[in-house]
Amino acid sequence: VPEANHFDVGYYLFIKSQINDDLKYSLLTNHFKPDNKYKFPTLKGEDRNRHFQLKWLTENPFLVYSPCIEGCYCINCVLFPNVFGQSLGVFVETPCFLYKHLKHYSKTVNRHSKSQFHRGSTMCADNFRRTFEQPSLSIVSLIDKERFELIERNKAVLLSIIKIVITCARQNMPLRGHREEKLIDIRKTLNCVDSSSGSNFVALLKQRVDSGDEVLKCHLENGPRNSSFISGLVQNEIIECIHETILKNILRRSKDCVYCIIVDETTDTSTTEQISFSLRYYDESTNDIREDFITFIDTVSCTGESIANIILDYLKRYGLPLDNCVHLYTCAISLNEENVIDVDEVIFVHDKAPCMKANMTQQLIKDNNIKFWGNIIWPGNSPNLNVAEHIGTIIKDEVDKRMLSETGSDRYSEETLKKYIVDVLQNMETDTELFENRLRSYPSRLRAVKKANGGHTDY
Repeated sequence: VPEANHFDVGYYLFIKSQINDDLKYSLLTNHFKPDNKYKFPTLKGEDRNRHFQLKWLTENPFLVYSPCIEGCYCINCVLFPNVFGQSLGVFVETPCFLYKHLKHYSKTVNRHSKSQFHRGSTMCADNFRRTFEQPSLSIVSLIDKERFELIERNKAVLLSIIKIVITCARQNMPLRGHREEKLIDIRKTLNCVDSSSGSNFVALLKQRVDSGDEVLKCHLENGPRNSSFISGLVQNEIIECIHETILKNILRRSKDCVYCIIVDETTDTSTTEQISFSLRYYDESTNDIREDFITFIDTVSCTGESIANIILDYLKRYGLPLDNCVHLYTCAISLNEENVIDVDEVIFVHDKAPCMKANMTQQLIKDNNIKFWGNIIWPGNSPNLNVAEHIGTIIKDEVDKRMLSETGSDRYSEETLKKYIVDVLQNMETDTELFENRLRSYPSRLRAVKKANGGHTDY
Protein backbone atom coordinates (compact mmCIF):
# COMPACT_ATOMS: atom_id res chain seq x y z
CA VAL A 1 0.00 0.00 0.00
CA PRO A 2 1.50 3.39 -0.97
CA GLU A 3 2.42 5.62 1.96
CA ALA A 4 0.07 8.35 0.67
CA ASN A 5 -2.93 6.06 1.21
CA HIS A 6 -2.58 6.43 5.00
CA PHE A 7 -3.71 10.07 4.62
CA ASP A 8 -6.21 9.46 1.81
CA VAL A 9 -9.88 9.46 2.82
CA GLY A 10 -10.79 7.85 -0.52
CA TYR A 11 -8.64 4.84 0.30
CA TYR A 12 -10.50 4.14 3.56
CA LEU A 13 -13.83 4.53 1.78
CA PHE A 14 -12.71 2.14 -0.93
CA ILE A 15 -11.71 -0.60 1.52
CA LYS A 16 -14.79 0.20 3.71
CA SER A 17 -12.69 0.54 6.83
CA GLN A 18 -13.95 1.80 10.19
CA ILE A 19 -12.64 5.30 10.91
CA ASN A 20 -12.07 5.94 14.64
CA ASP A 21 -11.65 9.34 16.29
CA ASP A 22 -7.87 9.34 16.04
CA LEU A 23 -7.99 8.62 12.32
CA LYS A 24 -10.73 11.22 11.82
CA TYR A 25 -8.56 13.89 13.41
CA SER A 26 -5.55 12.80 11.32
CA LEU A 27 -7.57 12.95 8.09
CA LEU A 28 -8.99 16.37 9.00
CA THR A 29 -5.65 17.96 9.86
CA ASN A 30 -3.12 15.91 7.94
CA HIS A 31 -4.90 14.63 4.83
CA PHE A 32 -3.15 14.23 1.49
CA LYS A 33 -2.30 17.64 -0.01
CA PRO A 34 -0.88 17.68 -3.55
CA ASP A 35 1.79 20.32 -4.28
CA ASN A 36 2.52 22.31 -7.46
CA LYS A 37 4.61 19.46 -8.87
CA TYR A 38 1.87 16.86 -8.50
CA LYS A 39 0.60 15.57 -11.85
CA PHE A 40 -3.16 15.05 -11.84
CA PRO A 41 -4.53 12.46 -14.29
CA THR A 42 -5.84 13.83 -17.59
CA LEU A 43 -9.46 13.39 -18.68
CA LYS A 44 -10.61 13.84 -22.28
CA GLY A 45 -13.14 16.64 -22.71
CA GLU A 46 -15.41 17.57 -25.63
CA ASP A 47 -13.10 20.34 -26.87
CA ARG A 48 -9.80 19.52 -25.12
CA ASN A 49 -8.20 17.39 -22.44
CA ARG A 50 -8.64 18.58 -18.85
CA HIS A 51 -7.32 17.69 -15.41
CA PHE A 52 -8.05 18.58 -11.78
CA GLN A 53 -7.04 22.12 -10.81
CA LEU A 54 -4.98 22.63 -7.60
CA LYS A 55 -6.63 26.04 -7.02
CA TRP A 56 -9.99 24.32 -6.45
CA LEU A 57 -8.62 22.89 -3.21
CA THR A 58 -7.43 26.36 -2.16
CA GLU A 59 -10.76 28.01 -3.02
CA ASN A 60 -12.77 25.27 -1.24
CA PRO A 61 -10.93 24.20 1.95
CA PHE A 62 -13.46 21.44 2.62
CA LEU A 63 -12.37 19.56 -0.53
CA VAL A 64 -9.61 16.95 -0.41
CA TYR A 65 -8.11 15.06 -3.33
CA SER A 66 -7.85 11.27 -3.27
CA PRO A 67 -4.93 9.90 -5.33
CA CYS A 68 -6.25 6.39 -4.80
CA ILE A 69 -9.68 7.16 -6.34
CA GLU A 70 -8.43 10.09 -8.54
CA GLY A 71 -11.32 12.29 -7.46
CA CYS A 72 -12.19 14.82 -4.78
CA TYR A 73 -14.33 14.49 -1.63
CA CYS A 74 -15.80 16.83 0.97
CA ILE A 75 -13.83 15.75 4.01
CA ASN A 76 -16.40 17.16 6.46
CA CYS A 77 -19.35 15.37 4.89
CA VAL A 78 -17.48 12.08 4.50
CA LEU A 79 -16.37 11.92 8.14
CA PHE A 80 -19.54 13.45 9.63
CA PRO A 81 -22.51 12.49 7.43
CA ASN A 82 -25.00 14.75 9.22
CA VAL A 83 -28.03 13.81 7.11
CA PHE A 84 -31.06 16.15 7.05
CA GLY A 85 -33.35 14.12 4.87
CA GLN A 86 -30.96 14.37 1.93
CA SER A 87 -29.45 11.50 -0.01
CA LEU A 88 -25.67 11.15 -0.01
CA GLY A 89 -24.14 11.70 -3.41
CA VAL A 90 -21.22 13.44 -5.09
CA PHE A 91 -18.37 14.51 -2.75
CA VAL A 92 -19.62 12.05 -0.10
CA GLU A 93 -20.42 8.54 -1.32
CA THR A 94 -18.75 9.06 -4.70
CA PRO A 95 -15.92 11.41 -5.68
CA CYS A 96 -16.42 14.22 -8.16
CA PHE A 97 -15.25 13.42 -11.72
CA LEU A 98 -17.15 16.28 -13.41
CA TYR A 99 -14.20 18.60 -13.87
CA LYS A 100 -13.90 17.59 -17.53
CA HIS A 101 -16.83 20.00 -17.93
CA LEU A 102 -15.94 23.05 -15.83
CA LYS A 103 -19.48 24.41 -15.70
CA HIS A 104 -20.75 21.12 -14.33
CA TYR A 105 -18.05 21.05 -11.68
CA SER A 106 -18.64 24.67 -10.56
CA LYS A 107 -22.39 24.14 -10.23
CA THR A 108 -21.88 20.93 -8.27
CA VAL A 109 -19.43 22.50 -5.82
CA ASN A 110 -21.61 25.58 -5.25
CA ARG A 111 -24.74 23.51 -4.72
CA HIS A 112 -22.97 21.25 -2.22
CA SER A 113 -21.36 24.10 -0.23
CA LYS A 114 -24.77 25.80 0.24
CA SER A 115 -26.64 22.67 1.27
CA GLN A 116 -27.94 22.23 4.82
CA PHE A 117 -26.29 18.84 4.84
CA HIS A 118 -22.84 20.37 4.29
CA ARG A 119 -23.33 23.15 6.87
CA GLY A 120 -24.32 20.61 9.53
CA SER A 121 -21.36 18.37 8.76
CA THR A 122 -18.95 21.32 8.81
CA MET A 123 -20.24 22.39 12.23
CA CYS A 124 -19.75 18.83 13.53
CA ALA A 125 -16.23 18.72 12.09
CA ASP A 126 -15.29 22.03 13.74
CA ASN A 127 -16.68 20.88 17.11
CA PHE A 128 -14.85 17.57 16.82
CA ARG A 129 -11.52 19.21 16.03
CA ARG A 130 -11.87 21.66 18.93
CA THR A 131 -12.90 19.07 21.54
CA PHE A 132 -10.31 16.56 20.31
CA GLU A 133 -7.57 19.12 20.88
CA GLN A 134 -9.13 20.26 24.20
CA PRO A 135 -11.16 17.36 25.65
CA SER A 136 -12.36 19.48 28.59
CA LEU A 137 -14.46 21.55 26.15
CA SER A 138 -16.49 18.59 24.89
CA ILE A 139 -20.20 18.54 25.73
CA VAL A 140 -19.88 15.04 27.16
CA SER A 141 -17.01 16.15 29.40
CA LEU A 142 -18.91 19.23 30.55
CA ILE A 143 -22.00 17.12 31.26
CA ASP A 144 -19.91 14.50 33.08
CA LYS A 145 -18.18 17.22 35.12
CA GLU A 146 -21.48 18.78 36.11
CA ARG A 147 -22.93 15.36 36.89
CA PHE A 148 -19.89 14.49 39.04
CA GLU A 149 -20.19 17.78 40.95
CA LEU A 150 -23.92 17.14 41.51
CA ILE A 151 -23.19 13.64 42.82
CA GLU A 152 -20.56 14.99 45.23
CA ARG A 153 -22.96 17.69 46.48
CA ASN A 154 -25.73 15.15 47.02
CA LYS A 155 -23.30 12.88 48.89
CA ALA A 156 -22.35 15.76 51.21
CA VAL A 157 -26.02 16.60 51.84
CA LEU A 158 -26.94 12.98 52.52
CA LEU A 159 -23.97 12.60 54.86
CA SER A 160 -25.21 15.53 56.95
CA ILE A 161 -28.73 14.09 57.07
CA ILE A 162 -27.44 10.60 57.95
CA LYS A 163 -25.43 12.07 60.84
CA ILE A 164 -28.61 13.69 62.18
CA VAL A 165 -30.50 10.37 61.98
CA ILE A 166 -27.65 8.56 63.77
CA THR A 167 -27.51 11.26 66.48
CA CYS A 168 -31.24 10.90 67.16
CA ALA A 169 -30.88 7.11 67.30
CA ARG A 170 -27.97 7.22 69.75
CA GLN A 171 -29.72 9.73 72.01
CA ASN A 172 -33.02 7.81 71.80
CA MET A 173 -34.73 10.88 70.32
CA PRO A 174 -37.70 10.57 67.95
CA LEU A 175 -37.07 12.01 64.49
CA ARG A 176 -40.57 13.30 63.85
CA GLY A 177 -42.60 15.42 66.23
CA HIS A 178 -46.12 16.63 66.78
CA ARG A 179 -46.41 18.40 63.45
CA GLU A 180 -44.97 17.91 59.98
CA GLU A 181 -43.01 20.73 58.38
CA LYS A 182 -42.83 21.09 54.62
CA LEU A 183 -39.72 22.35 52.85
CA ILE A 184 -41.30 25.75 52.23
CA ASP A 185 -41.91 26.14 55.98
CA ILE A 186 -38.37 25.06 56.86
CA ARG A 187 -36.91 27.63 54.46
CA LYS A 188 -38.72 30.47 56.26
CA THR A 189 -36.92 29.77 59.57
CA LEU A 190 -33.81 27.97 58.33
CA ASN A 191 -31.44 30.68 59.59
CA CYS A 192 -33.33 31.14 62.88
CA VAL A 193 -31.86 28.44 65.06
CA ASP A 194 -33.83 29.74 68.08
CA SER A 195 -37.19 29.37 66.33
CA SER A 196 -39.44 26.46 67.27
CA SER A 197 -39.35 23.34 65.13
CA GLY A 198 -41.96 20.68 64.59
CA SER A 199 -39.48 17.84 65.10
CA ASN A 200 -36.03 17.04 66.47
CA PHE A 201 -34.90 16.28 62.92
CA VAL A 202 -35.68 19.81 61.65
CA ALA A 203 -34.16 21.37 64.78
CA LEU A 204 -30.89 19.50 64.16
CA LEU A 205 -30.96 20.54 60.49
CA LYS A 206 -31.02 24.18 61.64
CA GLN A 207 -28.20 23.47 64.09
CA ARG A 208 -25.98 22.11 61.32
CA VAL A 209 -26.74 25.09 59.08
CA ASP A 210 -26.01 27.47 61.98
CA SER A 211 -22.69 25.73 62.65
CA GLY A 212 -21.49 26.38 59.10
CA ASP A 213 -22.70 23.54 56.88
CA GLU A 214 -22.89 25.64 53.71
CA VAL A 215 -23.57 22.70 51.38
CA LEU A 216 -26.64 21.68 53.40
CA LYS A 217 -27.78 25.30 53.66
CA CYS A 218 -27.54 25.85 49.89
CA HIS A 219 -29.39 22.58 49.26
CA LEU A 220 -32.27 23.43 51.60
CA GLU A 221 -32.56 27.00 50.30
CA ASN A 222 -32.23 26.36 46.56
CA GLY A 223 -32.57 22.61 45.99
CA PRO A 224 -35.56 21.13 44.12
CA ARG A 225 -38.53 20.22 46.28
CA ASN A 226 -38.81 16.71 44.85
CA SER A 227 -35.29 15.79 46.00
CA SER A 228 -34.86 17.53 49.34
CA PHE A 229 -33.84 14.24 51.07
CA ILE A 230 -35.62 15.28 54.30
CA SER A 231 -38.99 13.56 53.94
CA GLY A 232 -40.15 10.87 56.34
CA LEU A 233 -39.79 8.32 53.55
CA VAL A 234 -36.11 9.17 53.05
CA GLN A 235 -35.55 9.08 56.82
CA ASN A 236 -37.02 5.57 56.94
CA GLU A 237 -34.83 4.47 54.02
CA ILE A 238 -31.74 5.80 55.82
CA ILE A 239 -32.76 3.95 58.98
CA GLU A 240 -33.20 0.76 56.96
CA CYS A 241 -29.74 1.17 55.39
CA ILE A 242 -28.22 1.72 58.84
CA HIS A 243 -30.05 -1.36 60.10
CA GLU A 244 -28.66 -3.46 57.25
CA THR A 245 -25.12 -2.25 58.00
CA ILE A 246 -25.44 -2.99 61.73
CA LEU A 247 -27.04 -6.35 60.97
CA LYS A 248 -24.11 -7.34 58.74
CA ASN A 249 -21.68 -6.51 61.55
CA ILE A 250 -23.71 -8.53 64.08
CA LEU A 251 -23.92 -11.54 61.76
CA ARG A 252 -20.19 -11.27 61.06
CA ARG A 253 -19.41 -11.32 64.79
CA SER A 254 -21.80 -14.20 65.51
CA LYS A 255 -20.67 -16.32 62.57
CA ASP A 256 -19.71 -19.86 63.65
CA CYS A 257 -20.58 -19.02 67.27
CA VAL A 258 -23.00 -20.80 69.56
CA TYR A 259 -25.93 -18.49 70.27
CA CYS A 260 -29.25 -18.14 72.03
CA ILE A 261 -32.42 -16.75 70.51
CA ILE A 262 -34.51 -14.21 72.42
CA VAL A 263 -38.04 -13.62 71.12
CA ASP A 264 -41.09 -11.90 72.51
CA GLU A 265 -44.46 -10.87 71.19
CA THR A 266 -45.19 -7.14 71.02
CA THR A 267 -47.52 -4.70 69.30
CA ASP A 268 -46.54 -1.43 67.62
CA THR A 269 -48.52 1.81 67.71
CA SER A 270 -50.56 0.75 64.68
CA THR A 271 -51.64 -2.41 66.61
CA THR A 272 -49.66 -4.64 64.25
CA GLU A 273 -48.62 -7.90 65.87
CA GLN A 274 -44.84 -8.24 65.90
CA ILE A 275 -42.12 -10.50 67.22
CA SER A 276 -38.88 -9.00 68.51
CA PHE A 277 -35.90 -11.12 67.48
CA SER A 278 -32.57 -10.85 69.33
CA LEU A 279 -29.35 -12.88 69.60
CA ARG A 280 -27.19 -13.66 72.63
CA TYR A 281 -23.73 -14.88 71.70
CA TYR A 282 -20.03 -14.84 72.55
CA ASP A 283 -17.95 -12.19 70.77
CA GLU A 284 -14.46 -13.64 70.28
CA SER A 285 -12.95 -10.26 69.35
CA THR A 286 -13.78 -8.69 72.73
CA ASN A 287 -14.27 -11.84 74.84
CA ASP A 288 -17.72 -10.57 75.84
CA ILE A 289 -21.19 -12.03 75.96
CA ARG A 290 -23.33 -9.81 73.72
CA GLU A 291 -27.04 -9.39 73.31
CA ASP A 292 -27.96 -7.68 70.04
CA PHE A 293 -31.39 -6.81 68.75
CA ILE A 294 -31.86 -8.07 65.19
CA THR A 295 -35.28 -7.03 63.92
CA PHE A 296 -39.00 -6.77 64.43
CA ILE A 297 -40.98 -9.35 62.45
CA ASP A 298 -44.60 -8.68 61.53
CA THR A 299 -46.85 -11.66 62.02
CA VAL A 300 -50.55 -12.45 61.68
CA SER A 301 -50.39 -15.31 64.15
CA CYS A 302 -48.51 -15.82 67.42
CA THR A 303 -49.16 -19.50 67.89
CA GLY A 304 -46.24 -21.69 68.88
CA GLU A 305 -46.11 -23.26 65.45
CA SER A 306 -46.15 -19.87 63.69
CA ILE A 307 -43.37 -18.48 65.87
CA ALA A 308 -41.27 -21.62 65.31
CA ASN A 309 -41.67 -21.29 61.54
CA ILE A 310 -40.76 -17.60 61.67
CA ILE A 311 -37.61 -18.31 63.69
CA LEU A 312 -36.51 -21.10 61.32
CA ASP A 313 -37.15 -18.86 58.31
CA TYR A 314 -35.06 -16.02 59.68
CA LEU A 315 -32.23 -18.29 60.80
CA LYS A 316 -32.04 -19.55 57.22
CA ARG A 317 -32.22 -16.01 55.83
CA TYR A 318 -29.38 -14.77 58.05
CA GLY A 319 -27.26 -17.90 57.53
CA LEU A 320 -27.30 -18.93 61.20
CA PRO A 321 -26.97 -22.73 61.61
CA LEU A 322 -29.73 -24.17 63.77
CA ASP A 323 -27.21 -26.64 65.24
CA ASN A 324 -25.38 -23.70 66.87
CA CYS A 325 -28.51 -22.60 68.74
CA VAL A 326 -28.19 -23.78 72.35
CA HIS A 327 -31.24 -22.10 73.90
CA LEU A 328 -34.45 -20.21 73.13
CA TYR A 329 -35.63 -17.48 75.51
CA THR A 330 -39.22 -16.29 75.53
CA CYS A 331 -41.10 -14.09 77.98
CA ALA A 332 -41.71 -17.17 80.18
CA ILE A 333 -39.65 -17.47 83.41
CA SER A 334 -38.06 -20.76 84.34
CA LEU A 335 -38.72 -22.12 87.84
CA ASN A 336 -35.80 -23.31 89.96
CA GLU A 337 -34.63 -23.19 93.57
CA GLU A 338 -32.38 -20.18 92.92
CA ASN A 339 -35.07 -17.68 92.00
CA VAL A 340 -37.95 -18.69 94.31
CA ILE A 341 -38.38 -19.22 98.06
CA ASP A 342 -40.34 -22.46 97.84
CA VAL A 343 -40.95 -24.12 94.51
CA ASP A 344 -44.05 -25.92 95.79
CA GLU A 345 -45.70 -22.63 96.77
CA VAL A 346 -45.07 -20.90 93.46
CA ILE A 347 -47.75 -20.33 90.82
CA PHE A 348 -46.38 -19.76 87.33
CA VAL A 349 -47.86 -16.65 85.71
CA HIS A 350 -47.25 -15.33 82.22
CA ASP A 351 -48.93 -12.72 80.07
CA LYS A 352 -51.83 -13.31 77.70
CA ALA A 353 -49.84 -13.12 74.49
CA PRO A 354 -51.38 -15.38 71.79
CA CYS A 355 -48.41 -17.75 71.94
CA MET A 356 -48.96 -18.16 75.71
CA LYS A 357 -52.71 -18.68 75.41
CA ALA A 358 -52.21 -21.35 72.74
CA ASN A 359 -53.64 -24.75 73.67
CA MET A 360 -50.30 -26.40 72.90
CA THR A 361 -48.54 -24.10 75.41
CA GLN A 362 -51.19 -24.67 78.09
CA GLN A 363 -50.98 -28.44 77.63
CA LEU A 364 -47.17 -28.39 77.74
CA ILE A 365 -47.21 -26.66 81.13
CA LYS A 366 -49.80 -29.13 82.46
CA ASP A 367 -47.79 -32.13 81.24
CA ASN A 368 -44.77 -30.89 83.23
CA ASN A 369 -46.82 -30.65 86.47
CA ILE A 370 -46.38 -26.89 86.81
CA LYS A 371 -48.97 -24.95 88.80
CA PHE A 372 -50.04 -21.98 86.72
CA TRP A 373 -52.86 -19.61 85.95
CA GLY A 374 -54.55 -20.87 82.83
CA ASN A 375 -56.78 -19.00 80.44
CA ILE A 376 -59.83 -19.48 82.67
CA ILE A 377 -58.25 -17.99 85.81
CA TRP A 378 -56.45 -15.04 84.19
CA PRO A 379 -58.12 -11.67 85.03
CA GLY A 380 -59.08 -9.36 82.23
CA ASN A 381 -56.49 -6.83 81.12
CA SER A 382 -58.74 -3.88 81.92
CA PRO A 383 -58.21 -0.75 84.05
CA ASN A 384 -61.92 -1.00 84.95
CA LEU A 385 -61.13 -3.80 87.41
CA ASN A 386 -57.35 -3.67 87.79
CA VAL A 387 -56.26 -0.83 90.10
CA ALA A 388 -52.60 -1.62 89.33
CA GLU A 389 -53.17 -0.07 85.91
CA HIS A 390 -53.89 3.25 87.65
CA ILE A 391 -50.88 2.97 89.93
CA GLY A 392 -48.62 2.56 86.91
CA THR A 393 -50.16 5.64 85.29
CA ILE A 394 -49.66 7.71 88.46
CA ILE A 395 -45.97 6.69 88.63
CA LYS A 396 -45.46 7.62 85.00
CA ASP A 397 -47.18 11.02 85.35
CA GLU A 398 -45.21 11.93 88.47
CA VAL A 399 -41.91 11.00 86.82
CA ASP A 400 -42.85 13.00 83.72
CA LYS A 401 -43.54 16.11 85.85
CA ARG A 402 -40.13 15.92 87.47
CA MET A 403 -38.38 15.27 84.15
CA LEU A 404 -40.07 18.30 82.55
CA SER A 405 -38.95 20.51 85.44
CA GLU A 406 -35.32 19.75 84.58
CA THR A 407 -33.46 22.39 82.56
CA GLY A 408 -29.94 21.02 82.62
CA SER A 409 -28.12 19.38 79.73
CA ASP A 410 -28.64 15.94 81.31
CA ARG A 411 -32.43 16.20 81.65
CA TYR A 412 -32.88 13.18 79.36
CA SER A 413 -30.04 11.09 80.79
CA GLU A 414 -30.57 7.63 82.19
CA GLU A 415 -29.26 8.67 85.61
CA THR A 416 -31.81 11.50 85.85
CA LEU A 417 -34.63 9.13 84.97
CA LYS A 418 -33.50 6.59 87.58
CA LYS A 419 -33.26 9.29 90.24
CA TYR A 420 -36.84 10.45 89.73
CA ILE A 421 -38.26 6.92 89.52
CA VAL A 422 -36.66 6.10 92.88
CA ASP A 423 -37.91 9.41 94.31
CA VAL A 424 -41.51 8.75 93.20
CA LEU A 425 -41.51 5.16 94.46
CA GLN A 426 -40.12 6.19 97.85
CA ASN A 427 -42.81 8.85 98.25
CA MET A 428 -45.51 6.34 97.29
CA GLU A 429 -44.36 3.86 99.97
CA THR A 430 -45.70 6.10 102.72
CA ASP A 431 -48.78 7.27 100.80
CA THR A 432 -51.23 4.78 102.34
CA GLU A 433 -54.18 6.98 101.41
CA LEU A 434 -53.42 6.49 97.72
CA PHE A 435 -53.61 2.70 97.91
CA GLU A 436 -56.59 2.66 100.29
CA ASN A 437 -58.61 4.86 97.98
CA ARG A 438 -57.84 2.60 95.06
CA LEU A 439 -58.85 -0.52 96.99
CA ARG A 440 -62.05 1.11 98.28
CA SER A 441 -62.98 1.90 94.67
CA TYR A 442 -63.57 -1.79 93.87
CA PRO A 443 -67.31 -1.85 94.75
CA SER A 444 -68.01 1.21 92.63
CA ARG A 445 -65.90 -0.26 89.84
CA LEU A 446 -67.89 -3.49 89.87
CA ARG A 447 -71.19 -1.61 89.87
CA ALA A 448 -70.01 0.53 86.94
CA VAL A 449 -68.94 -2.51 84.92
CA LYS A 450 -72.22 -4.27 85.67
CA LYS A 451 -74.22 -1.18 84.69
CA ALA A 452 -72.25 -0.89 81.44
CA ASN A 453 -72.87 -4.62 80.79
CA GLY A 454 -69.10 -5.19 80.57
CA GLY A 455 -68.53 -2.19 78.33
CA HIS A 456 -66.59 1.07 78.74
CA THR A 457 -66.70 2.92 82.08
CA ASP A 458 -65.23 6.12 83.46
CA TYR A 459 -62.55 4.06 85.18
